[in-house]
This record gives sequence, C-alpha cells and structure tokens, in this order.
Amino acid sequence: MLREMLASLPRAAFAFAYGSGALNQDPPIAFSPHPHISHTTTTTANPCSSSSSISTTTTLTTTTALSASVSAIKGSSSRGGSSSSAPCSGFVLSKRGGNKAKMVDFIVAVEDPASWHEENMTTCGNTAHYSSLMRALGPRACARLQDAQHFGARMYFNTLVPFRSERPQQQLFKYGVISTTALAHDIKHWSWLYAAGRLQKPVRILTRNTQLERLNKLNIENAARAALLTLPETFREEDMYVALASLSYTGDVRMAVRAEDCDKTRHIVRGNPEGFRALYTPAVRMLTKAGMLCRASSCSTEFHQPHDVDSRARLLGALPERFLRKLAPVRAPNTLSSCELAREIAQRGPLLSRKALLDALKSVVRASSLQQSVKGALTAGIVRSVKYAAAKFAAGRASFAVRAAAAAATASFALKPEFHRAQLRKLIAAATAAVLIGK
Repeated sequence: MLREMLASLPRAAFAFAYGSGALNQDPPIAFSPHPHISHTTTTTANPCSSSSSISTTTTLTTTTALSASVSAIKGSSSRGGSSSSAPCSGFVLSKRGGNKAKMVDFIVAVEDPASWHEENMTTCGNTAHYSSLMRALGPRACARLQDAQHFGARMYFNTLVPFRSERPQQQLFKYGVISTTALAHDIKHWSWLYAAGRLQKPVRILTRNTQLERLNKLNIENAARAALLTLPETFREEDMYVALASLSYTGDVRMAVRAEDCDKTRHIVRGNPEGFRALYTPAVRMLTKAGMLCRASSCSTEFHQPHDVDSRARLLGALPERFLRKLAPVRAPNTLSSCELAREIAQRGPLLSRKALLDALKSVVRASSLQQSVKGALTAGIVRSVKYAAAKFAAGRASFAVRAAAAAATASFALKPEFHRAQLRKLIAAATAAVLIGK
C-alpha cells in the first residue's frame, strides 16, 4: 500500500515513509537485546578506564507494566468489545481505538517544488489535498511558502489525506514536500533537524537517491557522536538508541505542550530495535575503531566511552560546523577554528558540554517545530489542523495520565507494600478512565 500511495503523487527524487504507520512502534515490555547477547548479571572491567562496572539485567519498570495493563484494557473496550490481540503494546498515538488504521507519513524530496505542486494539483488531480486558501493561491504560492526563509523547515505538509482504494477500511496519509537542496542542507548542517532528524531514525526508503543516501551516512555518524556526548561513561545499548531517537525531539514544541506521547522515543526504540542496530552498526564500528566507544564484552549490551577532554573535543569537532557554533560560549571569539572551539567547549567538563549540546538542539528544534506548526495551519486548513491537533493532544494527555499514575503507584508501593495489589487495580482503573476520556 505504501508504494500505491506514493504512486498517486508526482515522481520524487527521493522518498521515504516514517512513523508507526510504516514501521513497527508498538513496544514490547522491555528492550529486545541482540539475539546473540545474553542478559546474565556480570561484573566487567571498563576497557576505556581503570574503574570497574556492573552489568545488570533489564527490569520491568512500574511505568511500563502499568502502561501495558491499561493498553490491554483500552483494547478490550474498543468498538465491538473485542479483546486486544497485542499484549503489552503500550500507547500508540496513531491507533485511535476501534479498527481505524494508522496514518502513514511520507516525506518526498523534489527537484523543483513549483513544478511538483502544479503537477500534483492538475495532472494527478490531488487538488483536494490542499487547503482552500492554498488552492486559491496556486502551486507557485505553495512553493514560495514551502521555501520561505525563517519560516519552518523548508517543508510543505498535506495531512489527513484519504487514500483512494477499494479496501473497506479508509486509510489516511500525510506527506511533506521538501526540495532536494533543502534536504541536503538540513542533513549536512543540521539547520532545522526536521527531515534530517527523521532520517536519524529507521525509515522505509521508497525512492532511492544515491547522493542523498550517501550524504545521510554522515548524518548518522554525527547523530551517534552527539548521542555519546549526552550519555554517561557507562550506558546500555537501549540508552544509546533512545538518546539517538531523542535528538530531533529535544525542544520540540509538541512535547512541551503535551501533544506527543511522553515516552515516544523509548517506544520508537523498543518497537524496532533491529532497525536501530542496522542503521547505527556502521557508526558504532567507526567510533569503536577510533577508540571513542567500546562494548564491555562480546556478550554484553553495556558500552563504555572515555570522558577525557581529548575524546569530547574529537566528538564535538566532528559535528556540523554551523551547528557547533551554536554551542560556543558567549565570550568565545568568532575567529576560533572548529577544532579550537570544540576543545574550549570540551574543557568545560562533561556536564557543561552536554548542557551546551542540548541547549543548541533545543534552539534549533524549537524554532523549526514551532514555525512548521504555524505553517501547517496554512497548508492543511483550519478543519484538518484542528482534527490533527485534537488527536495529538488526546493521545498525549492519555500518555501523561499513565505516567502520573505510575509515579503515584511507585510511591504508594514503597510506603505500603501490603496494599500492592489493591493499589495497582485502583491505579489501572483511574488511568483507564483517563485514556477513555482522552479518546
């Protein structure tokens, strides 16, 4: 169906599908380790330092258990009263109860946006995909809005588009249009971390482009370096993938206003661990060969990294130069080279280096996500924008309700363990009610 949807649009130079409509993001109870890695508790020496560390098994947290229980109840209360056939699936934003299919998300990169929009409106007959305002203004206005400077991430989105098919179940999809030049710019310089941020996570490529895919390998390597700068000296494989998935969500206004699942990044990772391994194995090998990363042992999911100034400076110095300038202290002169600036940031210590990186990510992502959201109201129209936002807010509210209930459960169990079962039943009922109200 993905290719059928793409075929209904004009030809693109590069296209990929992302999100839960194209890839599995229904998380299991816990992170799935590599099939050749065991989870026995062992004490291992840190190959990157003289200290020792303990690798322990992954335990099921109260939050995950409660989310799984509420999700099962939510599934059983959906239309028709049928029970959920996917235990412990957690909350999936695009599954809006009943038998509604998930919305499929695409990004298409095109050489000439004005010509592409004109062909989409006329030859392909997709005028209804556009808002009434943009239909009246025409394809050239769409292209100008898409590439407007200081207004979004150089993208034009059409959302809640029904796919014309003979299937009884209506399928919706959303597609974003970006020029190949803007996409390459975002990948190389992290100017907006919008399309580039999505390519830092597993995607399903539908139209291949050798040049952009080769360029994205550098994007993947830079994402791995940035993730290491946010992680402690010793961390688990899952922690690394969650840090990678979180880069493009740091500062996202949708997370700030609770219009996204608060555990979205962990769900993305746990739903598709093999996709993250396949995407980042070359980068992990490159960093390991460079002495920047090492696994505790061949049968461990624990990693170590050196935290000395030289190592941090090497990681920072390899990041996109324009992005690196955003990490610079106020007092730093503009004449410093990338290497000199990276060392100055690294000398501030691991905590301040991490803060500088996260602040830079927030500034980039916050601006692009906010401007793109405003642009979306113009491109999608009032009705579609309200429907889309309402669905996001409802799902986000349900996710935060579960997290709050889980936190209360943890505190209650610590104080009164004898009431463990009774308290859990009450909290599950309360969280279920919040989910149903949120629907």
